[in-house]
Amino acid sequence: MNTERRIKLDFVATITIIDVISKLVTIIGFPWLIFSIVLLVRQLRVQSYHAIYEAVQIIDQYFVEHPELRKYFHEAEELLDDPRELERILAVADMLMTFFEHIAGHKKSFSKTNQPLWTESP
Repeated sequence: MNTERRIKLDFVATITIIDVISKLVTIIGFPWLIFSIVLLVRQLRVQSYHAIYEAVQIIDQYFVEHPELRKYFHEAEELLDDPRELERILAVADMLMTFFEHIAGHKKSFSKTNQPLWTESP
């Protein structure tokens, strides 16, 4: 009978230890989960900024390589009747539109200080 009681006490002690360990893991794990989520959000924001600034560089590089098209977008020059030139201008306009759609889609991921810089007209 003494052996049976001892086994029962050992079983209860084992269950209690397991219960304490599981609670400790939960207590430690929850803050770690929150920390991981914060890091993930920060990483996604950095990736969004990187993609946007990379697109800006591509657009700037295009206008450096094709300065004759800049006047149609920055100086509001009237379009020519040349269909080939019109196709180039429309291709650049499409590239810029895609960029602005990207900006609009990621507007909420900008910090509060950067949102007005990307969303308000000069």
